[in-house]
Amino acid sequence: MGLEPPLQLWGKHSLYLERCSGVTAFGEGYIRFRAGGASVTVFGGKIQVEEFRGGKLLVTGEFTSIEFE
Repeated sequence: MGLEPPLQLWGKHSLYLERCSGVTAFGEGYIRFRAGGASVTVFGGKIQVEEFRGGKLLVTGEFTSIEFE
């Protein structure tokens, strides 16, 4: 089993991820992205990508749930 990409969650409003390979879906109330071999979906309101550069992703919003697949 390899190392998982670092993921940090600050409260219910900010998520920071390193080694993100891309946003695969984005719509009203959710964002889905690839990280390592996993797909991560964040649900909530006012979701915004604040920064995505060099594999580093910062997402903000009012998160209600997070799913890992």
